[in-house]
Amino acid sequence: HFEEFEGCDADALIKHVVGALNSTCGAESELSSKNLTVAIIGGDYETFTIMEDAAVEQYVAGLPASAAAADAPAAAADAMES
Repeated sequence: HFEEFEGCDADALIKHVVGALNSTCGAESELSSKNLTVAIIGGDYETFTIMEDAAVEQYVAGLPASAAAADAPAAAADAMES
């Protein structure tokens, strides 16, 4: 996707980064606002911003639901029936 990056604003770039990081999570882990920090270095290399917790929640919330999360209610129902 790097061909798209030149025309992207910071918000779109962060979405790309969060999506890429999410794809690296294994079956036992899930990307969340508690385990994600985004650092932004300005184009002039003089500004530095760190986004954590609530600031990254909107990006995590915009991720597609993982298969594990989608299956969780069914698994819980199966466990209750046993």
